[in-house]
Amino acid sequence: MNNKRWRIAIIALSILAVLGISGAVFYGTVRLPKDRLAADKHACEIFQAGAEDAAGKALALANKKPPVSDGKITAKYLELLDAAYNKAYDTAAKDSDVYNVLTNLGIARINVDASMGLTALTNLGASMTDVQAACEVVNPGPTATPEATPSATPTATK
Repeated sequence: MNNKRWRIAIIALSILAVLGISGAVFYGTVRLPKDRLAADKHACEIFQAGAEDAAGKALALANKKPPVSDGKITAKYLELLDAAYNKAYDTAAKDSDVYNVLTNLGIARINVDASMGLTALTNLGASMTDVQAACEVVNPGPTATPEATPSATPTATK
C-alpha cells in the first residue's frame, strides 16, 4: 500500500512539473512577445502624437505676429517633446529596439537646449529619424496605393 502512494505522489509531482515548464515556455514564446510588441506600439503612438503636437505648436509660434524668437519656439517644442518622450520611454518594452532608440534620443536631448535656437532641432533630427524608423517596424503605416487616374473619355456600358 505504501508503494502505491509513493507512485501516485511521484506521478502528481511529474505532472505539476510538466505543467509548470509548459506554462513558462508558453508565456515566454507566445504571451511575452505580444505584450512587448503592444507596449512598443503604444509607446510609438504616444511619441508620434506628442511630436506632432510639439511641431504644430512650435509652427504656430513661428507664424505669430509679431515674430517670436527662435529660442522661445525651440523652448516650447522641447518642452512638449520632452513630455511625449518621457511617457513613451516609460511605456516602451525594456531592451526593445524602440526603447533603445528612445534612449539614444534622450542622450541626444541632453546635449541640446533652447538657447541653441533652431540648431537644437537640427541636432535632434537624426535621433528623431531613428525613432520613426523603429516605430515603423513595430507599427507600419497603411500601405500606399496608387491613385486612380480618371479616364479622359468615358466608356459606354451595357
